[in-house]
Amino acid sequence: MKLYNKSNTHSNLPALRTEALALTYYDRESHPETKDDLVWASPTAYQGTASLTPSSGEIKEAIDEVISLTEAQGITVTNHIAYCQYYKQSSTEPGVHYDRSTGFEPDFRPSHVGILWLCPTNNIIEFYWEAESAVDEEVTLTENDFILLNHVMAHRIKPATFGTDETDSGLMLAVFMN
Repeated sequence: MKLYNKSNTHSNLPALRTEALALTYYDRESHPETKDDLVWASPTAYQGTASLTPSSGEIKEAIDEVISLTEAQGITVTNHIAYCQYYKQSSTEPGVHYDRSTGFEPDFRPSHVGILWLCPTNNIIEFYWEAESAVDEEVTLTENDFILLNHVMAHRIKPATFGTDETDSGLMLAVFMN
């Protein structure tokens, strides 16, 4: 369920995007932190970095900003883990899912996720009451939008069927928090 969203979030998006594009991205099979026992929303289309723990730079500033925006909504953030990720072109769209776990080691079970959309192409995130039900709400993400979610409702990024790599796909910074 969408809790909050904000446009024009990060003050230096070009520098943040440049840092994100310079990272190494892994598919689900080759990710260095992957767990094998989790059902993934889109195992063949997912591309993501290893967990991000920068000590400086635009990515650190963006992670701190996501946490600050979350806490400004009255949600205490005790722990977090962040990844840059995107979904490449695929014959199937990402499945409707709940982020009950990041799917990586060490196991992290978020209560909230903040997404900062880094892609110049607009995209939609859909929310569902249940994974098999009809769409309850859609939010269009434009470049530099922030959206905060909890896990009362299932969700998916749609369509995630454009692009072939991090430069032309739905690149985002996802900060999982509890």
